[in-house]
Amino acid sequence: MRLKLSYPLLSLYAPLFFLSLLWFAEKAKADVSGKLVVEVIAIEYPPYTSEHLSGAGLSFEALNKAMEDLSNGGSNIVLQSHFLPPARANFTVTQGSWSASFYPPLKPDPDYHWIKLDHKTVEMGLFRLRVPMASPGEVTIWPSLHDMTGKVAVGRQADLATQGLKSALKHTDMEQVQVDSLTQGFQLLAKGRVDFVFAEKLAGFLIADYLNDERLELEFTDKPVFTTNIGVWVNRRDPQGEELYQALKNFQPALSE
Repeated sequence: MRLKLSYPLLSLYAPLFFLSLLWFAEKAKADVSGKLVVEVIAIEYPPYTSEHLSGAGLSFEALNKAMEDLSNGGSNIVLQSHFLPPARANFTVTQGSWSASFYPPLKPDPDYHWIKLDHKTVEMGLFRLRVPMASPGEVTIWPSLHDMTGKVAVGRQADLATQGLKSALKHTDMEQVQVDSLTQGFQLLAKGRVDFVFAEKLAGFLIADYLNDERLELEFTDKPVFTTNIGVWVNRRDPQGEELYQALKNFQPALSE
């Protein structure tokens, strides 16, 4: 005997069906062992965050180490990397639908908290093609930032360093050129379409090495535009983000690291 469902009956059960989907989606945030899975948003920014590096990069290693140090290996939180293209990461963070992120929010919010994970200094500054020296022992001299002219490639990452660069260049004749990635920025530098690339020091040299372009003999500014540390943003408005915040709020990175 074949059961036929009328449209009124379907309309009655449809809300229950969708509610059950939401319930299963929420339950999926816990793994089979009952631990809480917290997604951490990141973009490709080696050596700090990358799907192609062991441990997903230095930032994820620092975050995992912090969790281990605080819980002695007994935490009920499982961290899961969630890599997105820069534009998508920016959209997701801006919409507020995230738990934790290495891609920083552009707008301040009282529920968004940055937690320092490491004391190592992260240097943000300008790269340019190496200036030919008249003699082998000659030292490269960088002009003052306010005396520089030309075009500087700037990634779309909405971080404090980028904002700091905008402030620093406010009274200069330098023109900012937005690029989708640092790789694109260094390609433009190699082709002579920009004069500088704004990037983190380690990331810049790593990308240049990856491109393996003989035209990319780089030098990094003698004075960083901005310095910071490795840290993670946590969204306390999100239940999983709040759990992570409570686990990390008292964390103090060791000075010896």
